[in-house]
Amino acid sequence: MKAVILAAGVGSRLRPLTNEIPKALVKVQGKPILEYQISNYLNAGLKQKDIYIVVGYKKELIENYLKNKYPKINIIYNDEYEHTNNMYSLYLALKELAVSSNEDIIMNNGDCIYEFNIINRLVKSQETDVIVCDKSVYFEESMKIKVENDRVTKISKQIPKEEAYAVSIDLYKFSFESIIKLKKIIEDYLKKDKNKWTEEAIQILLNQTIIKPFEITGLKWIEIDNYEDLLNAEKLFSNFTLSSKKALILDLDGTVYLGNTPIKSAVDFINKNWNNFKFYFMTNNTSKSKDDYVKKLKNIGIKNVSNENIVTPIDSLIDFLKKENINKIFCLGTKDFKMELIKEGIQCIEYYKPKEIDAVVVGFDTELMYEKLKIACLLLQHKHIRYFATHTDKVCPTEEGFIPDIGSILSLIKTATGREPEKTFGKPNPELIKPILSKFDNDEIAIIGDRLYTDKKLADNLDIDFILVLSGETKIEDVQNEMKFPKLILKNLGELGELK
Repeated sequence: MKAVILAAGVGSRLRPLTNEIPKALVKVQGKPILEYQISNYLNAGLKQKDIYIVVGYKKELIENYLKNKYPKINIIYNDEYEHTNNMYSLYLALKELAVSSNEDIIMNNGDCIYEFNIINRLVKSQETDVIVCDKSVYFEESMKIKVENDRVTKISKQIPKEEAYAVSIDLYKFSFESIIKLKKIIEDYLKKDKNKWTEEAIQILLNQTIIKPFEITGLKWIEIDNYEDLLNAEKLFSNFTLSSKKALILDLDGTVYLGNTPIKSAVDFINKNWNNFKFYFMTNNTSKSKDDYVKKLKNIGIKNVSNENIVTPIDSLIDFLKKENINKIFCLGTKDFKMELIKEGIQCIEYYKPKEIDAVVVGFDTELMYEKLKIACLLLQHKHIRYFATHTDKVCPTEEGFIPDIGSILSLIKTATGREPEKTFGKPNPELIKPILSKFDNDEIAIIGDRLYTDKKLADNLDIDFILVLSGETKIEDVQNEMKFPKLILKNLGELGELK
């Protein structure tokens, strides 16, 4: 048995993601689409030499991927991919297979993911000449099949729902005899037009050969054409289970709200599940006090929240300053931030007094004035003065767009002084959620946020499940370069409540 994977296309509906990589190498749950297909075929009993992949767009990237991981797989080149369609790609494969093979052939498009049981059942089945299909769904964009007397009589996107037997999942198995017929049909098509879909040729084959439906209803599969499909694939093939969690640690800005605008679906999810989980609201934003955050969350509709639900770097900072006997600081921060420190016995000196000051502490200063920045930089030119920051976020998401966060301020200070903070206390420092870790096991916790370099990194540092929401800073294409993927990627927190 042989397998043919058609992976020559551009994947234009996944741009800008596919500006850099071919669609077959787009990752889902950290693994390229192509790897799902290849590993399934190999686990079902095929050898690398039994697999043929037709490449075109950015072919060198797929070549390098196969060379490093699956060096014995056969590569066929469609150098006309820009003005042909998958029928021509299949023809190039069948030309080679018709000479070298006398076996059944399975073929599929390179933009589909199938769970292993689908491929395994198809490979192990004695049936040939089948179209694999799913009776449980109907998609306007997908090929549908019509069946009469257990024989497929029509395949087309235009079959109405009332006439459709099932949706084709772009996976076919044909006997060698049928392949020879299909090759001849395709040759006749290509004399007139190379820009055709394979299913047009299969429709003619239906009149010459008995082809049956091969049902996989209830098993997981997806065709990935656009960003919506990609997000659905992330959910479909994730093994995250919400029911296993006891505590949810939520980032605030970009996850629960944007600036002063609540993300309604997130608020609804929190209120609906308040008694099902212990909720913690985690923020690196030290421009406000815990009381301010409680007030803000109540104002957007989360009525049961209290100070015990709020996690900020201020607590970790104060604990550290006390342990280090650092009592006098110059504070680059808001009035609220300074008051939190003063309440705990930390003296905030307002002027340039290098002999009296132990450290410069920088928070997210939304009241920043040049004079304060000037004093901080002058103080940091004294080596005995220590330097700390609450966090390192580069930008802060708002309903109007991104604004400079503390990371931008720290960059200014580094440019002027050459110094970087010796310690930060917010995400991704695990110390931030140390009190929570004493109450729950790591596998009982999920961290949910919109940033990879703070929220996800914190979760990775602790080996805690991370859920990325795309309601804030991160875009889905940003995730592709991550060595470890989020456990789940959602448009917003509200989607978590829709999972089964």
